[in-house]
Amino acid sequence: MPSGDQEVQQHLKQQLLNKLKKIAYLTAFHETLLELEAEKVHVDWMMLGEVMSELAYQHPYRQVEKKAYFAHVIYFLDLNQRMKSDTPQAHAMRARLSQCVMAYAWEDSIYIRENALKAIISLGIEEDVLKVLSILDQQEDVCREKVVQDHLLNFTGSHQVLADSLYQNLGKFMPTTQVAIVNYLRLLPKGCIQHEHYWKGFYELLSDEKKDKEIRLALIRYFKKYIYSPVRTTLMQYVQCVDEDKWEFAVVAAMSLEGYEGEEEKDVLVQALTSSNWYLRLNAAESLVNKGYSYQEIAGNRLDDYATDMIAYRIQIKAMQKRKAIQEIKAMQEGKVVEG
Repeated sequence: MPSGDQEVQQHLKQQLLNKLKKIAYLTAFHETLLELEAEKVHVDWMMLGEVMSELAYQHPYRQVEKKAYFAHVIYFLDLNQRMKSDTPQAHAMRARLSQCVMAYAWEDSIYIRENALKAIISLGIEEDVLKVLSILDQQEDVCREKVVQDHLLNFTGSHQVLADSLYQNLGKFMPTTQVAIVNYLRLLPKGCIQHEHYWKGFYELLSDEKKDKEIRLALIRYFKKYIYSPVRTTLMQYVQCVDEDKWEFAVVAAMSLEGYEGEEEKDVLVQALTSSNWYLRLNAAESLVNKGYSYQEIAGNRLDDYATDMIAYRIQIKAMQKRKAIQEIKAMQEGKVVEG
C-alpha cells in the first residue's frame, strides 16, 4: 500500500493535472514557479515533469496560442538540467513529454514551432532533436539559421552525441539548416566535442563546387577557428580568385587564412591588399596584422597608398583594442567600470 507521503503527492499531482487543463491556471502556475525560483524554494521537478507529461498526453490543448504557451512552459521548466539525474523513470518522463511536444512542430504557426524546438532541446534527448529539425526543415520559414544554431547551443544533453548525429545526417537537411548546423559546431567550445572527426568530411564539402554557396562560406568560417592544414591551399585559391561571382569566398577566406602560417599564405594576403574589393583588402590586412607582421614587413612589398593605408588602419584598430583590454583588466582589478 502507498505510504501517507505517496498518497499526498498523488493527490497533489491529480489536483495539478485537473487545474492545469485551463490555460489561466497554467499561467498562474508558471508565475508561481518563477517566484519560487527567485526565492530558491525547493521544487520537486520530477513530479512536475510527470504532471506536464500526463497533461500533454491526456488533455492536449486545442488552440494554437495555448499550445505555444505550453511549449514555452516546458522550455522554462528545463527539466533535464534541474533534475540533475537521469534515472530510467526520469528519462521515460522526458521522452514522453518530448514526443507530445513533437506534434507541435507540424503546426502552421512559426511561434509554436519555434517554442516546440526550444522545449525539445531543453529536454535533452538527442534523437528527438534530430527528429524535430527534420520536421521543421520541411517548413523553410521557421528554420532561420541563427534561431536554429542558437537553440542547438542550449541543448542540455550530450553535445558529442548530438553533433555526431547531425554531422552524419547533414546531407538530409535543406541548405539553410545545414548552415545552422555547421555554425552550431563552430560555436561549440573546443573541448566540448571531438571536432577533428568532422574535418575531412567538411573539407570534401568545401571543395565541392556544386554545394550551396552559404554552406561553403559557413565551412570557410569553421576552418578559421579549427585549423586543418589541407584546407590552406583551398583558402589561398579563393583569395586569389578573380571571378567576381566568387568575391564573397575571397573575402571570407582572407579572414580565415589568419590561422594558417607560412610565407605563401603571407604573400597571398599581401597581394590581396591591392584588390579593388574593399572588404577583401580589409580582411587581408586584419589577418596579416593578427599574424603579427609589422607595418614595415608588410608595406615593404611596394604596395599602393590604399594598401598601406589599410594596414595602418588595422594596426591602429588593434592597438586601440589592446589598450581598451588593458584598461578593462585594470578596472576589474580596481573594482571600476570602463565606459565605451
